[in-house]
Amino acid sequence: MSIQRIIIIVPLVCFLILSSRSYANADPNPKLDALEKAMLQELNPVIKSSLQQIYNERYPQFNGERIISINEHFTIKKNGSRTLPVDAIHGAQYFEIEVELSRPDGERIQLLLKNDGPDNSYALKAYKIIAAP
Repeated sequence: MSIQRIIIIVPLVCFLILSSRSYANADPNPKLDALEKAMLQELNPVIKSSLQQIYNERYPQFNGERIISINEHFTIKKNGSRTLPVDAIHGAQYFEIEVELSRPDGERIQLLLKNDGPDNSYALKAYKIIAAP
């Protein structure tokens, strides 16, 4: 290889190495985090009342909360040329949101919340308690 090629290639390689850095980002999608926080804030009254029922506490305590899953369900089935309403009272669509909470003693609890009732508000349908390790 000639010296002229080396003089051209070395700065070019250095430029490519320095310009193609990948940045580590602790928060890959801040909009999704903001949406999750907003949804948890809206579900807060249901979460607290559910914990009051489950633990018989007047002021339920939990350290952290996160949404595990959101499932969308439709309540109208198409049968040939007509549609048949099934399941939910208020309409053709409802959601199941699964929220996981951690308690101060290390215990975790998963709440399944649905809005398939007549008033379209979320209510506790099921829960699962996971013992502390």
